[in-house]
Amino acid sequence: AHTTEAEKRMAADALRDALPPPPDDSPESPPSGSTAWTHEDWMREQLGDLLLDLERDRLSPDEYVALCRRTGHWGECADRLLAVDRIEEAAEAAAHLPDHRLRQVLDRFVEQGAPDTAVALAERRLDREPPSLRLCRWLYDHARSTDQYEQALDVARRLFDEQPSVSAYDRVR
Repeated sequence: AHTTEAEKRMAADALRDALPPPPDDSPESPPSGSTAWTHEDWMREQLGDLLLDLERDRLSPDEYVALCRRTGHWGECADRLLAVDRIEEAAEAAAHLPDHRLRQVLDRFVEQGAPDTAVALAERRLDREPPSLRLCRWLYDHARSTDQYEQALDVARRLFDEQPSVSAYDRVR
């Protein structure tokens, strides 16, 4: 609250100069959804947090999205794109998120009226070995909440196959 706009701009310029090069999973390369981080990834995220705080109110939506992409803030990028109804671009950004963060964003796609996009994002991760149990559970819950009982049963069986347990068995029953 004690920082002037000129000081904020000066700090933002210094932070931009200190940013490591863009991440390998830039919008031009295929998303990894990986949770493996390097020191550069950590630096990019931390400096990006500061930059977004300093410039959030000053940036246009496109500049904000570009900064999120540059700093690996894929969740914030997807949120901003969803807010302006750019569903396809939001899905591309969300595809870069690790499973635990993607699950949080899927509900926002549903709230924005794009449940098919959310389901497609989750289902793409099921082809991995091992498949994401978090996303399987999200698909199961989503299918049940939308009265898609056959799909819920298919996902419940997959959950049981991947991680047999009493609770997984109860879902199948």
